Amino acid sequence: MRIAVILHCSFEGPAFIADWAKENGHELDEIHIYEDGVMPEDEYDGYIFMGGDMSVNDHNELTWILDEKQFINNLIRANKKVLGICLGAQLIASTQGCSVVPMRQKEIGWFDVYLEENREIIPEFDIIETLHWHGDEIIPNEKIHVIGKSAQCDVQIFKVNDNCYGFQCHLEQTMDSLIDIYAHCFDDIDDSPFTQQHDDLFHSDVIFDDNNKIFAHFLNNFFEG
Repeated sequence: MRIAVILHCSFEGPAFIADWAKENGHELDEIHIYEDGVMPEDEYDGYIFMGGDMSVNDHNELTWILDEKQFINNLIRANKKVLGICLGAQLIASTQGCSVVPMRQKEIGWFDVYLEENREIIPEFDIIETLHWHGDEIIPNEKIHVIGKSAQCDVQIFKVNDNCYGFQCHLEQTMDSLIDIYAHCFDDIDDSPFTQQHDDLFHSDVIFDDNNKIFAHFLNNFFEG
């Protein structure tokens, strides 16, 4: 299977997704859209849109965001496999008419995501403690089916039809990839209740492995099922 992973900045790569693709014999092509704003080919079997330090509303400064939204919408309509993570999830929601707005307080750290019963290929956990790093949130509408939420954010995991999922949270992160994000986005850390400090962010190797196993289960079912 050929999968395109679309990157929006230099420091937020595919992380565990690259390991999963290699282990399962999939070809993973990185598309650095932030460098030239050129969309990938539409001949891949699947597309993964990663996070970034911009907003889905920054299309006046980054005109390619409008092209990317149209590209995502076309993929969904063509029944391609589409997965969005953080900014990628917000881009998907925006194509479905959802507003993406600044949160009252950023959500940065390890917090619980509560899953609804009707979630199909999402693993059989009612609660997942996973990583968050975002300052915007999605205002849902009837076009997206919300599957998971946190105490601070009502849309953490959602789907559009059966071929498109969005994860506001970061099940794909590893210790190394979070170190990169932390180094580049250190200014996001403040004293708000939903922002954790360094020691809490990096308190355990095991939690990354547990999250990656959950995400591998999803990826196997979504792309191969």
